[in-house]
Amino acid sequence: MNGPGKIRNVAVIGAGLMGHGIALEFAAYGRSVSIHDRSEEVLLNAMQRARVGLLALARAGRIPEDEVEASLARIGANGDLGEAVRNADLVIEAVSENLDLKKTIFKNIDANAPSHAILVSNTSTFLPSAVASATKRPSQVAVVHYFNPPHLLPGVEIVKGPETSDSTAELLMGLYRSIGKKPALVQKEIQGFIGNRLQMALFREALSLVQNGYATAEQIDEVVRTSFGRRLSVAGPIELRELIGLDLALAISEQTIPTLANDRTLPRVLLEKIESGNLGVKTGKGFYEWTPESVESWRKNMADALLDMIRRDQ
Repeated sequence: MNGPGKIRNVAVIGAGLMGHGIALEFAAYGRSVSIHDRSEEVLLNAMQRARVGLLALARAGRIPEDEVEASLARIGANGDLGEAVRNADLVIEAVSENLDLKKTIFKNIDANAPSHAILVSNTSTFLPSAVASATKRPSQVAVVHYFNPPHLLPGVEIVKGPETSDSTAELLMGLYRSIGKKPALVQKEIQGFIGNRLQMALFREALSLVQNGYATAEQIDEVVRTSFGRRLSVAGPIELRELIGLDLALAISEQTIPTLANDRTLPRVLLEKIESGNLGVKTGKGFYEWTPESVESWRKNMADALLDMIRRDQ
């Protein structure tokens, strides 16, 4: 298998939160996709959500409107894992973050997928080597870390394990570019990859500011949303520092870095929320109060904003 054009058949294992979005994007770019889940209800829901996602891509101008039904027709739901991966050139695992479950699935995929197939995990938690160890083809295993929602955010992280071959990584990079993504290659596996390490650093600092009484959660989110968060959709943190000059960035860093949170333990303010059962949207309360109406409004606003970005990128 020499190039991304050779990957014609894709299997997506797990039809939940991420699976349907991963599947619909490959289908929109002409691939045949088999999406697997043990639950018929989840599979049915995934197909319905795939239609909604494809319609959103059409509204944004990313695909022609007459391609929505054709793309949906390229997705097949399959309750049998072995059948789902039987003819796959690429298998993407997108099940819940349970390492034992993932290793069991990778062992089964390895036994049933063609010998040339590349196997990847969409995990945001586990290293490529952890799932590759369950297979007999570690050179053909990597992590492809999507961000949610996967079909509306162009960035993906291609993470190499210690045994992932250069040819596997190069093929994945080319494939994702060919379907309109912006892949970044993580040369060596590290916990959290790039995106989650940066997000966790910001989250830790935000929680520290709340915990020590400097600002409320609402005030912190407002600062991020209305100032540097907007710039980060255009330029990355290193680019932005080069824009002002690395000498000035150093001067700011000398004064600020020593004062930043650097705890190795989990923030007390977060643990207290969890212990009290205030988990956020799923319980109706966290740092914010949530109602079904406010959740739906938030999700619509987020989707609309991401679709606007896609339109601008066309």
